[in-house]
Amino acid sequence: MAIYKLAGFGFGDDTEKRLLHVVGAYSMIISRSSEAPVRHSHPFWVLACRYMESELVRFKRNSGEWYKQPLNTVAITPPNVPYWQNFSELQTPMHAFFITFYGGESAGLEFATENGKSTAYFLDADGSLAAEIRKATAVAETGKADSFMSVHASLFTVISRIRMLTLRDKVSSLWTEPSNREEKRIENFKKSLTEFFISRLPERVSIEATAEEFGLSVPGLFKRCNVYGLESPAQIQNRVRIEKVKSHLLQGESLKAVAYKCGFYDSYHLSRVFKQYTGLSPRLFLKSLPYRL
Repeated sequence: MAIYKLAGFGFGDDTEKRLLHVVGAYSMIISRSSEAPVRHSHPFWVLACRYMESELVRFKRNSGEWYKQPLNTVAITPPNVPYWQNFSELQTPMHAFFITFYGGESAGLEFATENGKSTAYFLDADGSLAAEIRKATAVAETGKADSFMSVHASLFTVISRIRMLTLRDKVSSLWTEPSNREEKRIENFKKSLTEFFISRLPERVSIEATAEEFGLSVPGLFKRCNVYGLESPAQIQNRVRIEKVKSHLLQGESLKAVAYKCGFYDSYHLSRVFKQYTGLSPRLFLKSLPYRL
């Protein structure tokens, strides 16, 4: 029988689920067990690291080969992805650390998880990402009033770091630091895409026109974005439009006028996409600011 020791704190989960926010932070110690594999599936995102040992896992279905989390990595599992854990080969107790949260979509994490369908692993060669997760769980265990903000700070730190990584091995979903040369190439391509979409506002540029602009076929454009670890062209275009929307709203312009200037069909369409990408409606976005221009 597996022996669990769980410590941590849950912060509640009644907030808007598309808004990036922490649900809880926990540490767990699990001993070797010969019990049947246990199936899990969560309604939230899970950011996790293992220390010393890792259990065997299967994703999506309980068949085929077992997979062990690579050493020196942190993992992100999207909501509602089923997985099975097998603790039968643990040589020493496994120490695991978790931050659970909602709103990974608004943070752009779907780009690394096959649009929210699989777990992704991020290389953590110096252990700094795992250290940030462990720090968050230690703070949560204190139950102090300021632990909520501290855990959020750790989550934002880890997410900002992993968004700079690039896909190295598609089979294992392993993301690593890009080389300087590769990083520059990716940066230039993303910058060119962004500038192209800005230059065409308020037009809603088709995927065909975008591919033609870069001398690529439509499948070729999607493949390049995928290989470079970028969001899809449509997602990048939407983020460009949302940033322009923010700028116009801060100048006091009406939602209807901003919708036209930024390529949305109407204010309803703008509000729906804005909330999808930021977790807030335009009105709540303005209210959340400490000041307005």
